[in-house]
Amino acid sequence: MRDRRPATRTRQAAAALVATVSLLALVVYGDGPAAAHASLVGATPADGSTVRSAPARITLRFDENIRTPAVVIVAGPDGKRVDHGATTVVDNTASVPVRVAAPGVYTVSYRVISGDGHPVAARTTFAYRGRGAAAAAAGPGSVSGGAPTRWLIIGVAAALVAACGLLLTGRTRRSGTRR
Repeated sequence: MRDRRPATRTRQAAAALVATVSLLALVVYGDGPAAAHASLVGATPADGSTVRSAPARITLRFDENIRTPAVVIVAGPDGKRVDHGATTVVDNTASVPVRVAAPGVYTVSYRVISGDGHPVAARTTFAYRGRGAAAAAAGPGSVSGGAPTRWLIIGVAAALVAACGLLLTGRTRRSGTRR
């Protein structure tokens, strides 16, 4: 009967190689704590809120200082821009003056540069009710910094490592029982 140990060792080496490459990809492309990007921690008006007084300025606050160039664009219920003037960046805030007039849902889209140089883009929403106008339904706001992508990469890497571990464990048990 043929000795299957060299084939088992080849499979184990291949599994170890896949696990190593997966972990390396996670380290290089994953967003670990050392590579954390700026995250939105607050907005004025608040994300998903309904306001009765028209804001004159939209302000976004992040968990770390941000850099220029930064862009904040505000679209009204009809999709037309209501921001006017340049986006201002001071420490961890970005703001832009706006002219809010019509009742409805406004979308605040932004793209800022984290302190580590990576761009961060997402959006928030708020509803302007206006004085005496019917209540505008506020749509759910969304703030995303790439977290779904980060967790997807971590999940795929964990699944690959688990699969390699199961492969190695199964091969070791089989080869141990055939002696």
